[in-house]
Parts: sequence; structure tokens; C-alpha cells
Amino acid sequence: MDKKELRKNILKMRDSMDEADRFSADETVLLKLLALKEYRDANTIFTFVSYRSEVDTKQLISESLRRGKRVLVPVVDNDKKEMILSELKSAEELQTSDMGILEPSGENIRPVEPKIVDICITPGAVFDRRGYRIGYGGGFYDKMMPRFRSDAKKIGVGYDFQLVDEVPKEEHDQKIDMLITDKEIYKF
Repeated sequence: MDKKELRKNILKMRDSMDEADRFSADETVLLKLLALKEYRDANTIFTFVSYRSEVDTKQLISESLRRGKRVLVPVVDNDKKEMILSELKSAEELQTSDMGILEPSGENIRPVEPKIVDICITPGAVFDRRGYRIGYGGGFYDKMMPRFRSDAKKIGVGYDFQLVDEVPKEEHDQKIDMLITDKEIYKF
């Protein structure tokens, strides 16, 4: 099965999740993430802001800010096809972009260098048992990950059914270090 077909099938499953099951699974993923040593030791967290049926990261953002962690979120420039990391001071700074995704705008965009990231919480449509992922087709995270320090941890979050044995891999694809799902923590 090619990337597009695999992405489409898994996203269809994710979009059709029961609301109560999703809420419970999101809570489980969040608690597992907050309990990780890598999270507890991190000063600077880069995380996506959840969109549609992705694992909810809004609670992670709020809790991380409450704990005094430095929180970075992506801001996508679709014209330039690039993503920048912006420091978030409050969840209230998030506004709906032209793409329908929550991100900072205007004076709330505070660009920072990727080298300060301790852990990156990455989205994905599909993950595999080798640590590779299929995103949404923009390649933003695959372009960003090589810019992190070598010791920065890259952690995917998803639902257990998003994990498959193997996804088609291309030369530019970047591995993640672990995947947290509602059922398990997978280390690669």
C-alpha cells in the first residue's frame, strides 16, 4: 500500500472514533507523556497544536506552561513551504490560521532557533515499528528535525491503531525516538 492510501485509510479510522473513546485515549496519552523522564527533564518543548482528530495536545500545552516549561509551537508559512518555531507565552495567543490550524499570529510570533528544543512532540497520520511516520504530506517535520540538537528527543503521539509494521520510507524521512499511544510506549 502506498503512503497516500495508507494515510487515507488510517485517517478515516481516526476521524470515525467515538467521542468518549477519543477523550479517554487522549487523557491516557497525556498522562503517559507527562510521566516520561524525558518530559520531566525537558526545559523546552516543541509541540504541534492538535487539529481535527489528532491526539489532543492543548492540555499538554497548558500543563507545560503551568509547570514553567518553555513551549514552542509551529507556525507554517505556506507560501515559503516552511515551518518556524514560535515561543508561546499563553494558550490564549493561539488563533485560527487560514488553514484552520491554531497558531500564534502577529506580535505573538516569537521565532526561536530549533537548537533549543529538548523534546519535540510530533504528529503523524501513520507510524511504524521502526520509528518512521507518515505525516500529512507537507514534509515540515522531516525538514525541521535535522535542525534539532542530536540529543533532542522526537516523540510521536497517536492512537494504537495508527501503528503499522512498516510504512514506505523515502530518503528524506526522519525517525522518531518513541511513540506514545493510548495502549503502549514504543521506543525505537
